[in-house]
Amino acid sequence: MDVGVSDKRIKLLLRTKPGDPVKGLQPEVGYSIRIRFGVLRAADSLKDVADAHPEYRVHRWQGSKVRWSIDVTGNTRLLFNYDLKAKEVTDMIYDDPH
Repeated sequence: MDVGVSDKRIKLLLRTKPGDPVKGLQPEVGYSIRIRFGVLRAADSLKDVADAHPEYRVHRWQGSKVRWSIDVTGNTRLLFNYDLKAKEVTDMIYDDPH
């Protein structure tokens, strides 16, 4: 599936080698984001991700029709828009919404 990122930290993370530090991201968070990004890219749909990885708690974000959430750590999330017809993720950010 195509995955579009708008968060500068995630963009930088994806351009660096695994394990290289990224300002604003703890190493374990960077690792978790990389894993989830790879899972999204390899999946055919968001339902496939949710079914294969229930621990990610893939869910619509607070009643939104297009905004979705995937858990990264206890309070932090990857938030993104998902186009069901195009099966495309866009505007991905990393946030602590709590």
